[in-house]
Amino acid sequence: MLFRGITAHRISKTIVFYLNETASPNPSPGSPIGPPLSPLSALNDAACTPTPTKPLLLMLPWLGSRPQAVAKYCEIYFRTGFDVLIVESEVSPFLWPGWGLDYGARVLDVLQSDRFVSRPLLMHAFSIGGYTFTQLLVHISHDTQKYHSFIKRIKGHIYDSLVLGSLERMATGESWGQGLEVKGYIPSGVTHV
Repeated sequence: MLFRGITAHRISKTIVFYLNETASPNPSPGSPIGPPLSPLSALNDAACTPTPTKPLLLMLPWLGSRPQAVAKYCEIYFRTGFDVLIVESEVSPFLWPGWGLDYGARVLDVLQSDRFVSRPLLMHAFSIGGYTFTQLLVHISHDTQKYHSFIKRIKGHIYDSLVLGSLERMATGESWGQGLEVKGYIPSGVTHV
């Protein structure tokens, strides 16, 4: 899944950090990468320098996602200057919520580690990844003082094809959002990713 200028750092069996070391988060219109897709890169003008304020995308992919499929989404964020932290979900924490809470605590520990503690965050969750993110939120809700700075770092959430907590709904899923207006984050001419 590696692109030129991206290095992978395995943190655990299910967590991988992709460091974006490219020279510029805003390539020229004639470059092979093309212009930035959205103003998300404006979170930090020096997004590609390894500084604590460089934006970090927390990606929580769907169960059984293939690296090639996830790479297509990562590429969008790499082109806008983000580093990407991929946190994979497994089915056991979904079926046994106590395990899910334990996993959520481990993910929070990673996000609060020295490497990431002061980085602005954008979260993109697919399917069961949204459930994994809710496990983080449960811990945060139990100690908002402790996680106050973490909450402030979150600049946005993207949810795609969420699983809504029951075996019956897992098969059919839910969709909503008709009529929502998202200003400034979808480039003109883009109909899907």
